[in-house]
Amino acid sequence: MSDDPLLWLLLLQLIFIFLNAIFACAEIAVITPFPIYRKK
Repeated sequence: MSDDPLLWLLLLQLIFIFLNAIFACAEIAVITPFPIYRKK
């Protein structure tokens, strides 16, 4: 197994992107049923 720091950095980046996508979907799912919050 190679100890390439760049590989771990890339893996960490992918994990953060994946988590961000999940939170974004959750946020949309929560906000959509309540049109009051979108009234701006």
